[in-house]
This record gives sequence, C-alpha cells and structure tokens, in this order.
Amino acid sequence: MTDRNLIQDTYIRICRDGEFTMDWVHVAHLTGRVLNISAIQVWTAFPGMDRMKTIAAGTDPILKVDA
Repeated sequence: MTDRNLIQDTYIRICRDGEFTMDWVHVAHLTGRVLNISAIQVWTAFPGMDRMKTIAAGTDPILKVDA
C-alpha cells in the first residue's frame, strides 16, 4: 500500500512540474502510473475532488506553504 503523503506529494509535484496547466484528472492518472496505483487510489488520498482541482490549478493555499 502506498503512503497517503507520498501520493499527495507526487500529485503536487506533477502539478508544479507541469506549471499548473494540466487537468486534474490527467494529473491523477499520471500520479497513479508513476506510483503503480489506480487513479481512484490517488483520489481517495485527498479530501475531495475540489481540493485536487484547486491544486492542479495552482490556487490551493497548501501550495503557498510548500513554496
């Protein structure tokens, strides 16, 4: 089983590397492929789709803390 923090960190890293231009669904699929898990497992690592959308768009407050 993959650690929740690892999933979230990988998702955020992919969003940053893509300069927040990728659709959140594509980021979830790519994260899953990188970690060899399903996109649904990526989704369940987050509080909800809205959070994933704001991270992918680069507008989530957590991105300011990590920067």
